[in-house]
Amino acid sequence: MNQIQLIKEEKLATIIELCNAIEIDGETLQYVTEAIGMEEQMLRQLIMTMPMTLVQELVEEKALNEFDVDKDDDEWDFLPEDTVYYPS
Repeated sequence: MNQIQLIKEEKLATIIELCNAIEIDGETLQYVTEAIGMEEQMLRQLIMTMPMTLVQELVEEKALNEFDVDKDDDEWDFLPEDTVYYPS
């Protein structure tokens, strides 16, 4: 390991320790990610490494929340249980 990699790892360890010490929450971590301009890259990395079923569940949850759709409403009974709803 070269000197630059060692310094980078030490700084990362310090950042992780600090995050643990202040018990950083998701919203704060999202703010930091946005502040350093990495929100799209982080989203892509997380989506690409998560199981597809989890990604589908999250997309469905977002669609239901964003469009204020009540999944338990009779209007959606025609959809199979495992259907992911993507509003147009």
